Amino acid sequence: MNRFLICGLFVVLVSFQSRAGMDIDSLRFKRNAAREATDKIELDLALGDAYHTVQNLDSAQFYFERAAEFATEMAYLGLQASAFYGLGEVAYERSNGLEAITYLNKALAIEGGLDAAIELEIYNIMGVVYLRFGEGDKAILFFDKALAIQSEASTISGESYEFLYNNKGITYVDLGMYDSARFNHQKCLSIRLEKGSTFGIGQSYNNLGTVFYELNVFDSALVYYQKGLDFRTKSEQKTTSSILESQINIAKTYIALNDYLNAEKLLETLESHTEDFQSLDLKIRLYEQLMELNGRTKNYERAYSYARNYYHLKDSLYGIDQREELIRMNLSEQYAEKKQQDSLIALEKLKYAEIEKTKEDQIRQQNERESNLIQWGLIIALLLMGGILILIFRNFRSKKRASDQILLQKKEVEKQRDIAQSEKQVADQQRVIAQRQKMELEYINQEITDSINYAKRIQNAILPSDNAIQQALKAQFVLYIPKAIVAGDFYWVRQIEDRVYFAAADCTGHGVPGALVSIVCSNALNRAVEEFNLVEPGEILDKATDLLLEAFVQSDEDVKDGMDIALCCLDRKTNKMSFAGANNPLYIVKKKQSGLNYEKESIQNDTHILIEVRGNKQSVGYHDNRVPFKTMLPPIDHGDMVYSFSDGFPDQFGGVRGKKYKYKQLKYFLLQIATHTVDEQRQLLSDEFHDWKGDLEQVDDICIFGYRANLI
Repeated sequence: MNRFLICGLFVVLVSFQSRAGMDIDSLRFKRNAAREATDKIELDLALGDAYHTVQNLDSAQFYFERAAEFATEMAYLGLQASAFYGLGEVAYERSNGLEAITYLNKALAIEGGLDAAIELEIYNIMGVVYLRFGEGDKAILFFDKALAIQSEASTISGESYEFLYNNKGITYVDLGMYDSARFNHQKCLSIRLEKGSTFGIGQSYNNLGTVFYELNVFDSALVYYQKGLDFRTKSEQKTTSSILESQINIAKTYIALNDYLNAEKLLETLESHTEDFQSLDLKIRLYEQLMELNGRTKNYERAYSYARNYYHLKDSLYGIDQREELIRMNLSEQYAEKKQQDSLIALEKLKYAEIEKTKEDQIRQQNERESNLIQWGLIIALLLMGGILILIFRNFRSKKRASDQILLQKKEVEKQRDIAQSEKQVADQQRVIAQRQKMELEYINQEITDSINYAKRIQNAILPSDNAIQQALKAQFVLYIPKAIVAGDFYWVRQIEDRVYFAAADCTGHGVPGALVSIVCSNALNRAVEEFNLVEPGEILDKATDLLLEAFVQSDEDVKDGMDIALCCLDRKTNKMSFAGANNPLYIVKKKQSGLNYEKESIQNDTHILIEVRGNKQSVGYHDNRVPFKTMLPPIDHGDMVYSFSDGFPDQFGGVRGKKYKYKQLKYFLLQIATHTVDEQRQLLSDEFHDWKGDLEQVDDICIFGYRANLI
């Protein structure tokens, strides 16, 4: 599987802008006429880039090597780093991964020699090389290094570098880590959707199809493979190999779904155009699927024929695989040489140690002789000193009696001092223990906070960007105030052709538990509209309920979590809006029209009226007496304000008496501010919430989505 996955990797090799746009003949003329050393090196680098562009790798290597030699001799570090980078590119193009990594490491070792965009490209190439070696874990480390400098590199080059997420996704599939693979491919897809990169979008859908295929979810895999083919076909950058790859993947999925008729039609069409297959890998994959199909349909004669073609081509590919194995052997030989050198050094050290030991023995014997002489001298000296000490002792004993009293007094003073010092030591130890416990608690708290902050980054990935919301709905606002770092509330916007879906949702709980449920619920909504192509809000909530129950039924625990939501769909073609609700209502503020009588219980003022549209009294999730969600068509006119919200705002305690805000007060406030601009409404709602809450604790997450109808 690894060989075919690597076909989808992105390796973007860049040339230096200062040397771009010059033809080879002009560069060679200027190089021959150059006098200054820096000019010669710069022109050698430019010639290396030019030959590399036209895939003349021998000439490219010659000029990069000459540039590296001159730059090293002149100590021009920046130009030296550029030359090493160029040599690394050439080595990679020749599938010499070991040599590529060697040169690229040399380029990185020169501090300040390369800008951030080039460093990012180097880490990406090294990640791809390690993946080709079958070292997926190391490849991920290099892709992460590239992502770490992505922001600075994007500022320099203007590129988004979303292909790094693509490469991580492919690596995680190779490692069997399908959740991580899916996350990275979806991250890459979201960036490409914002850029409108049709070819890249097609590749991301194809890669997501591979994730689902490896998970044996073949119906979803087929949906994503077909989306990938659609985008690749209509792209101006389309290539024959990319379209053939998508078609083979679709045929492979038909076989997995036992749809042999469609698989046979597609594979026979592809077989009739094998002359278009410029990639040997694609031919191998085609014959593999033809062999599989005929084997399953018990057409063993044809299966045997395709098997011969398959293994013949696979054997011819052995030269490529053998080349990578040779690289691994180079690594092993280098390790063996290093080990032999270490053994020789160890032998020399052993000989040196034996010589040193002999010298030490000689010195020790000499010291023993000298020590004996000293001992006899000391004995004689001690005898002489013994007589002197007897005289001194007699004199000392008489003085000792006089000093005993002073000594007793001194000991008492020292005893009191020791007690005081002991008490001080105990107090110091207690302070040290308390400080240590404080530091441990702060460390634990910081670890927990860091983990939750990382969870917030993951949750933010499911929220639509401000740019996406603005493009879809124009005049709108979102007031989003989580109770903790992460939230159970979330807002959701998706545009599918001429339909725009938007909603504010409230999942069970808040904080980390609520955030986990919100990710599952957001994914269920995405799959309902994108994978199952549902249109009506009621049908979308029904499918989201099925997907939510399907996700939780895999657990041994009795999970009954879900979400309350007010989901709207705006149809740009018909200028109509449909709505379905799970416990949460929808508020619409409209201008009063003369000649119409409104219900007395409606919330209204002199010019406007607030209409409440209620959905089903059940959540999206487990329900004892579940019924299908109703889709309603509330009347909407140009300029109306539509509000979808969670229960956090009306349930907040505050005010003078510390009571709940309640829905009725929220209705009056929305009616009061509806004529303001959407930005002003958001600020007024935020001020109203904080003024009402005061010093009291926030009881729940806050999420209010406001939209001013902008009908065409």
